[in-house]
Amino acid sequence: MTKPLASVRYGIPELRNPRYLETFRAGQQARVDAFTTGKTDELPLYSHNQTYQSLFRKGWESLTHVDLLRVKAKREQHKEAPCCH
Repeated sequence: MTKPLASVRYGIPELRNPRYLETFRAGQQARVDAFTTGKTDELPLYSHNQTYQSLFRKGWESLTHVDLLRVKAKREQHKEAPCCH
């Protein structure tokens, strides 16, 4: 089964635009990075462009605490896995 388009999955039609989708995903990645480093207090400035900042914020806010814990667990599991070379 294929994943639904991000514009459908998140209910944001603007995500059909590749640049906007990139900005949205940058917000998600920034949230994950902030969570793993413990700096989740405030949303960083991504752009002075209101559209880009809005989509970045929506990406940041699209991840739940459970999503963040899942990503953190995957990263820790990957670090602990022995190398098979």
